[in-house]
Amino acid sequence: MILHVLAISISTTPKQSCENKGMNQFTSCERGHFNPSLYLHIIFFFIFSLVFLISSKGSPLILSDSLFSFLALSVAGYLADMLRRTGLNRFITKIMKVSKPPTSGYEISELPNEGVLREFMQFYKTKGVLVMVHSGESETQAPKAASQKQSGSSSETTANTLVKDPIMRSFVSSINALNLGNPDEVKLALVPGPEAPRLVDAYNIITYPTTLMFLDGRCVYRVVGARTNELSIKSLFMLRNGGRNIFSHT
Repeated sequence: MILHVLAISISTTPKQSCENKGMNQFTSCERGHFNPSLYLHIIFFFIFSLVFLISSKGSPLILSDSLFSFLALSVAGYLADMLRRTGLNRFITKIMKVSKPPTSGYEISELPNEGVLREFMQFYKTKGVLVMVHSGESETQAPKAASQKQSGSSSETTANTLVKDPIMRSFVSSINALNLGNPDEVKLALVPGPEAPRLVDAYNIITYPTTLMFLDGRCVYRVVGARTNELSIKSLFMLRNGGRNIFSHT
């Protein structure tokens, strides 16, 4: 037993030196032609057999049982040593090959009114469309927005007041930090609620921002408020339940 423990301790020395050299050297050591662990186990196996043969005075029963026990322990130690060497490397290799969902790359289209929204949804009818309905103006800019709307510059007003709306500005800036699924399958659109009265009435939108999630032209989910985690989870569920690939191709 002492010789067996000594054999295992000596056989694990090359593994430690390979690990200290880094992952590339470690892989090359595993693929080398010379394996000192196996040869050391064989050498100590014959030494132990010779010593025990002399001490047992040739008793075949005791000798066979002891040799079988030592052989089983040697094989178990060798297999455990090889698993320690290759298991971690193979696990890391498999994990690195798994495709990951993207966390950026989403494009947000800012639409001025409901007519453009209908064309947008018709063009991306087979995709997952996230329509984010916002107030279109902040409280401090409401009088100015009303005067500009009468003069016929509603689309420009929406663009200017959207940046100044603190809730919507924070919500939009956090989109690229979310995982909404494959960017090829998800399209985002910003629409001002006052410029889309039919949409607001049809889906009973009373809170801004409200995100309507469409797939194949049908509203699947909605997210009330700037709830980013809920938006990410429902977007992934929408794509998965619709049989779409939620992972990026790149």
